[in-house]
Amino acid sequence: MSSLLFIKYNKYGKENRKQSSRNSNDNSSNINNNNSKLSMSREELKRLFLTFPTLDIPEKKQIIVDYNNNPWWEGYGNVKILRDGPDGYSSFSTHQENPFLYVSERKEFASGEYELIIK
Repeated sequence: MSSLLFIKYNKYGKENRKQSSRNSNDNSSNINNNNSKLSMSREELKRLFLTFPTLDIPEKKQIIVDYNNNPWWEGYGNVKILRDGPDGYSSFSTHQENPFLYVSERKEFASGEYELIIK
């Protein structure tokens, strides 16, 4: 005989604990009855996602320049600066008249740590 503990949070963050026990002889009926209890709410999924370890994520730093070839927006382009790693994820995007001049003036480009990708 095994025992399961179900923890469910209501919308105010208060716990509702249920102790469930089942016999090894009657597994199928208990599994079918407990299927509704195994689903997770959005809040529980968010908490689970935020507890994942981030130390093993490789650091990725990129500057992506997408130069528009639009005849009505000559000389304009999109610049996206991405950083992902153990410290978290950061993304910045902008639409500039001269994207290459804009990138050359950014501190991220001057640091030399970022990979430059031109599309």
